[in-house]
Amino acid sequence: MRDYHQRRLASVAADNQKAPETPTFVDGSESRRLCVECQEPGIYALGRCLSCYMRDRRRRNRMKLGTCTICGASFQSARRDALYCSEGCRQKAHRAGKARRASDIVRKAPSVAPV
Repeated sequence: MRDYHQRRLASVAADNQKAPETPTFVDGSESRRLCVECQEPGIYALGRCLSCYMRDRRRRNRMKLGTCTICGASFQSARRDALYCSEGCRQKAHRAGKARRASDIVRKAPSVAPV
């Protein structure tokens, strides 16, 4: 599972380093550049129009590189408060917490003496 996450992080890093190719179209005698995401004319930065650029900027700020609290794998999450790398690790944490709570209840229960 860790190899998968390492490959995924490497591909995300490689995608962020690539400069997108900006398509062009000819309108009469005028050549205009198009946004690489929405194909609308008008380029602001990185080959994107203003709305696509701002959306991508918010998405990059939202992404977080973290370490899973269960298996220790590094992962990139769409949420800043993510604790686990996968659904399996989230489920393991839930089951461990459930078992811990059950053992606390058993320990705290008063023993009943026969009358």
